[in-house]
Amino acid sequence: MPSPHFPSTSPGYEALTSGVGVWVDPDRTHVRVEGSMAARLLGGLLSADVEALRPGDSALSFVLTPKGRPIAVPTVVRLEEAVLLDVSRAALPGLLDHFGTYLPPRFAPLTVLEEARRVSLLGPRASGVAAGLDLAGDPPLVPRAPEEGGGVDFYLLAGEGEDREAIERAALAAGGAIVSPADYETWRIELGVPRFGLDITADNLPQETGLVSRAVSFDKGCYTGQEVVARIHYRGHVNR
Repeated sequence: MPSPHFPSTSPGYEALTSGVGVWVDPDRTHVRVEGSMAARLLGGLLSADVEALRPGDSALSFVLTPKGRPIAVPTVVRLEEAVLLDVSRAALPGLLDHFGTYLPPRFAPLTVLEEARRVSLLGPRASGVAAGLDLAGDPPLVPRAPEEGGGVDFYLLAGEGEDREAIERAALAAGGAIVSPADYETWRIELGVPRFGLDITADNLPQETGLVSRAVSFDKGCYTGQEVVARIHYRGHVNR
């Protein structure tokens, strides 16, 4: 007889499922790509339509090898004069190696933002708490897709500082909690939110990840790995 499932009753888990929780993912790092040709050049390396994004817009994307294998699955955030890539730390070495080969620094210099943090408000009350915030640094704010549990991500590009404290205070004042790694991992697995390097690796094809509908544009121009993705898409299935 199978063992009964006992869901977590920690304050952080309850905040994620019924209130609002603050989560700073230690797995994430950030790359800023600048220059007048940054969006155009990244468009040739990412599966999302980067050039169609306007400042404040965001999109999920794949960065693929020529054989269509994932190098990274970044969230792409268009800034006023740059493009921000929010990626898993496990993907960073491969991404930098790939960009070192295909992204000319003369036209699109990149910087790894060591101090940047993604501070997320998660849970059914997250959007309401976020709407009441007036942060000093005016950080980029990206709504999370329903498939990622909803809520919002704040990108604190200059470090944590006062804005992180303000986000935490607002969540706690609304009866929320600070989310622990164990709480987040339980919640993530229950939702089916994949983590790069664990659930998505170079052994996968994009169509095996369940992210193609969100991360691939079939209307944009060519990009590395496109032929493999398009062939599987129009064939209608993967081999395994």
